[in-house]
Amino acid sequence: KPSVNITTHRLHRGKDPLLLICHVNGFYPSGINATWLHNGGTIQQEVLSSRILPNTDGTFQTTLQISVTPQSRDTYTCQVEHSSSTDKLTATW
Repeated sequence: KPSVNITTHRLHRGKDPLLLICHVNGFYPSGINATWLHNGGTIQQEVLSSRILPNTDGTFQTTLQISVTPQSRDTYTCQVEHSSSTDKLTATW
């Protein structure tokens, strides 16, 4: 079952936009569907995704990145579907 977590990186010192990075790690088999949601709906912008990469323990990892200018009360959710879980896995920022 994959772990899902979000980290942030400021692209310009003290200013927006903000880079949100979703790390999906430790899943097997390699087939996975991961997406970003904004306030519960599909994101209407480009999402940069890495290839699915192998880990040394035989599991896999991938990342998804989006650049955002967050507004008050915005939520960004990384949602993952994988055959190891009947439920969608999420992390919210």
